[in-house]
Amino acid sequence: MIYRNSRARSAQCGFTLIELIIVVAIVGILASIAFPAYTNYVQRTYRAEAQTELQAIAQAQEKYFTLNNGYASTLTALGYASSSISSQDSRYTITMGDLSASATLANGQGYSLQAVPAGGQVGESCGTLSLNSLGSKGAASGTVSNCWR
Repeated sequence: MIYRNSRARSAQCGFTLIELIIVVAIVGILASIAFPAYTNYVQRTYRAEAQTELQAIAQAQEKYFTLNNGYASTLTALGYASSSISSQDSRYTITMGDLSASATLANGQGYSLQAVPAGGQVGESCGTLSLNSLGSKGAASGTVSNCWR
């Protein structure tokens, strides 16, 4: 019987430095692709939150109109605590203005809602979102079709 020295063969255990560098490079490349996509997704989610809030206020305005034959001039008249409100995560500040000053309406009344980016949304690609009593949606920068999807 022939006995071989177990130490004679070099049994490799673990990773070499080259293998580790390759793995780190691959993870870095994947992260550089995934992080901007994730950031864009998060910004779109917060934008959708602001749009939902704008539409909820517009719905409250229409309800107010049916009961009072006119639109409310402030958010406090609609039951909100102040004249400007923050979205759920304080990423947008929502205010209401008078549309009759900027547009000719049949009855001389209207409202305009704006959601101004705040906090981490300041660099957001759409900027200020708007919605008015005519149903017109707007975005300060970017196209309306991209910003209001």
